[in-house]
Amino acid sequence: MPAEPTSVPADQPPGSSSLVPLQSVLCTEELHRRPSRAPDHERENRALVALALALANSPHTILQVLADTILEVLRADSAGISVLTEDGERFHWAAIAGLWQPHIGGGTPRAFGPCGDVLDRNAPLLFRHFERRYPYFLPVTPAVEECLLVPFHVEGKAVGTIWAIAHDARRKFDSEDLRMLVSLGVFASAARQALDQLHALGKQARERQEVQNSLREMNEALVLGSVRQNELTEAAEKLNEQLQEAIAVADQANAAKSDFLSRMSHELRTPLGAILGYAQLMESGSPPPTATQKRSIEQILKAGWYLLELINEILDLALIESGKLALSQESVSLADVVRECQAMIEPQAQKRDIRLTFPRFDIPCFVTADHTRLKQILLNLLSNAIKYNNVGGAVVVECMASSAGRARIRVEDTGKGLSADELEQLFQPFHRLGQEASAEEGTGIGLVVCKRLVELMGGVMGVESTPGKGSVFWVELNLAAAALPAAAARPPALAQAPVHANAQLHTLLYVEDNPASLSLVVDLIKRRPDLRLLSATDGTRGVEIARAAQPDVILMDINLPGISGVQALRILAEDPTTAHIPVIALSARAMSRDIKQGLGAGFFRYLTKPISVGTLMATLDLALEFAQAQSVRPNRGEKA
Repeated sequence: MPAEPTSVPADQPPGSSSLVPLQSVLCTEELHRRPSRAPDHERENRALVALALALANSPHTILQVLADTILEVLRADSAGISVLTEDGERFHWAAIAGLWQPHIGGGTPRAFGPCGDVLDRNAPLLFRHFERRYPYFLPVTPAVEECLLVPFHVEGKAVGTIWAIAHDARRKFDSEDLRMLVSLGVFASAARQALDQLHALGKQARERQEVQNSLREMNEALVLGSVRQNELTEAAEKLNEQLQEAIAVADQANAAKSDFLSRMSHELRTPLGAILGYAQLMESGSPPPTATQKRSIEQILKAGWYLLELINEILDLALIESGKLALSQESVSLADVVRECQAMIEPQAQKRDIRLTFPRFDIPCFVTADHTRLKQILLNLLSNAIKYNNVGGAVVVECMASSAGRARIRVEDTGKGLSADELEQLFQPFHRLGQEASAEEGTGIGLVVCKRLVELMGGVMGVESTPGKGSVFWVELNLAAAALPAAAARPPALAQAPVHANAQLHTLLYVEDNPASLSLVVDLIKRRPDLRLLSATDGTRGVEIARAAQPDVILMDINLPGISGVQALRILAEDPTTAHIPVIALSARAMSRDIKQGLGAGFFRYLTKPISVGTLMATLDLALEFAQAQSVRPNRGEKA
């Protein structure tokens, strides 16, 4: 059945003379009065992981995957995604799941459907029997009992809606359905940006192909002697202009891809921050959780941290493939990196009864590498050696001289080993070598990222394996001269100092527009009797409160309405009355270039969401110590 009857004039909705007022079909305010289910974070986490994988692995199908996910997570009867056409006149039903799936590909004029009202109000809306206002839907079956719609945006512009429908009068949407649909709207935005990016890259590829075809035709014509010299020169100049234009398009596409990755990281981390933050709060709450609650909290934390790891791996892989990953090559002590990894991996090995053996470094050994990325590589190899080992097995780490001027790091396990066919597929993205159905979590991305990181650092990575006996993964890197003392450059890990009930009261200002993030920090600071919390929901108001209240420390989000966190920091730094206050960035923009830019802008520290409670508290203590040291100096405006 067509979504739009052909007998209806294009400029007029059917039955337009009998349209009822919008308020008569709206029931959005009822959402918060209805009984609501408790948040199912585990179900939500599984959905987010599946969507992140689909977006990375098959972006062309992501809209339909998202529609299927909405249907499942909200337990709706139908669900879908409506995208505004380029001329802004119509909504195209790009993806539909459930009972309405036969209507996929249909659509409605913007002015005569619920999606248009949602974009006009730029807010979620709940409709009941909306066909009374939008007669276009009278022929569409089954009929709609309730429809919950949420707008989604690309670069600040509303471009479509995602929606869930109940065809049964017994199914009533509630505030938890709204929360989850708003969260899934993040993926609708990321998916649309990904599809736009793919379209731009495809256009760029076609333009390059046209240039290559023209060059080939010109070559053939030259061989045949059918082109005069002056015509050849003119053609070559024209083709060179086209090539330069294609290169400029490619540069713009790469820049857009980097911006997209940064935005996607921010959008994915923001909802995840609330999930992990509150789970950590519940885990350490008073009174302590019951055994059943503790098991549930552990599952939420396990799924949440795994999702964060997945996000990081996908972004790393995308940055490497686009050539945008920045490395800080330096002389790195292998002994230091191995000791750091040993401390981090030993608890995982103890749970599996795996014996670990690490080398002794009687002679210092230094390699040319990025310290953080080298640790990431070694931790990944050690984690895999433990996960895919036999219970009670062993892992041996060795460091030795290799070919001239190189050092080799070997990680050997006693697992089941890999066949020749499996070795050939080992470094392909998203390929888990038959482990998809196992209890061990994984995405098939980690080893691919490790290999490409090693190659970017001028090294080589390889593997040797014997089925039934185990595997050896090795990394070779160039030797380097001993590094200069780095105590000042790399500060020791922060430890959180105990807080006494009679401690001096300090003031913390938190500038954050996301209600979930703000609420989380409010609950965290309630556990600090030495802190009084002030808050602002935009940068301009944050600057005003900082000037008036003179807080000891400021926590600042980066993406704020009005002025950004970086602009607010600049204003505070230029004002003599606030320049002394340490400002800590707390942002979901977590890519390496974002952190580097934030620290370069003058933030005291740059923390990323999701929040690690221990790290946040330790950083606040450090900032308070700094603020206290500043306060003993001559008063602002006075001469020393």
